[in-house]
Amino acid sequence: MRNNKLFVIILMFVAAAFTLGIADLFHIRFQSGDIYPVYSSLRADPLGTKVMFEGLNQIHGVSAVRNYRPLHKIEHISETTHFFFGMHTKNFNTFTQKDAERLESLLADGGRIVMTFVPGSKPGTKCITRKKESCDPIPENEQDHADKNEKIHEKADSDPDTGGPAAYIDLAQQWGVALEFHDASAASDGGASIASVLTAYSHNLPDTITWHSQYYFRIIDNGWNAVYAVKGRPVLIERDFMYGKIILSTDTYFASNEAMLKERHPDLLSWIIGKNRRVLFDETHLGIVEQPNLASLARKYRLHGLFAGVLFLAALLIWKNSTSFIPPDKDHAEEDVQKNSKDHLSGLVNLLRRNIRSGDIVNACFHEWAKSAGQRYGAVNDLNQIKIIIEQDRKTPVGKRNSLKSYNSIRQIFDKRRSL
Repeated sequence: MRNNKLFVIILMFVAAAFTLGIADLFHIRFQSGDIYPVYSSLRADPLGTKVMFEGLNQIHGVSAVRNYRPLHKIEHISETTHFFFGMHTKNFNTFTQKDAERLESLLADGGRIVMTFVPGSKPGTKCITRKKESCDPIPENEQDHADKNEKIHEKADSDPDTGGPAAYIDLAQQWGVALEFHDASAASDGGASIASVLTAYSHNLPDTITWHSQYYFRIIDNGWNAVYAVKGRPVLIERDFMYGKIILSTDTYFASNEAMLKERHPDLLSWIIGKNRRVLFDETHLGIVEQPNLASLARKYRLHGLFAGVLFLAALLIWKNSTSFIPPDKDHAEEDVQKNSKDHLSGLVNLLRRNIRSGDIVNACFHEWAKSAGQRYGAVNDLNQIKIIIEQDRKTPVGKRNSLKSYNSIRQIFDKRRSL
């Protein structure tokens, strides 16, 4: 018993150590954030925007939050700057009509929509330019995020009126702008470029910033203003829309964690955010969509302690059923062993109880006796009397049979035979 108790304790400690090890591995992985898409605010490496997110929360009067819900499900909030960092060029076509209407309603409430794109070398080629002499390819998991992004939107968004998939629109065409590609390699100007400010604003924007994208905007609607351009090609543009503002950028590097360390432009970021004191980092366009389940509800309502308590009680219940806290008495233990030990007769009785009904026991015993000793039994009259008793017992309903009475009657016949 003591060995079982020790084994259970060791097993519990091993299970706890294994659980803590797995939890620590997940913590390390999530802390670095490299499992998330490029320019996600959950990512802490150079390709993320977590530094900007946490930095804004440290500014008095400014609050930054993340959005994991579809745009048409966002709660009504006014005077908010919405960041869509790290969009791919095809993301312009992944907005539904309801999402577009929601964006316009946010702009009508004094909001600012800021959309920046992932740099690319050629249309259809996914890469991020960091050096002049080469183009660093996006890791394979980032390509998966880009390829699955459209499927995630198709699964998450549906038309509640028809029940079918929602129709998507070309947001760039609706806003009067086009995203085009300039082959910088043909001009031999390398990967990184210098973007120069074009418009004189009342606030001080940096005259030049490093630009890593080879995309540029072709302005169709005259309402757009080019803010920064690379060799005359607009790369950061803005326009007033109702009571808000739309800002589009072909590069996201200036908001990345790497830029916060090597090339900070707080004046540019301040202008992009504007006067709004609430900033929303959208994660849905990166494929990070909220999917409520038991674990998310537990985190939301902070039920970690409850689950831990349930697991602890379950462990105690297993321990209680496997061993006893009171050491067993040796004398009582020996008596229990003797009581639990069974001979061949008790085994035979148990076997008969499992296979023969109580009402058929007399008939079964007589047939077994007739096969052996009955063939040598000379008293024919006695056998006839016994058969009559058994036949009467057999004709009696099962619930009313008195096997003991029939057995005693047969026994009396045998006793009279012995007394002669």
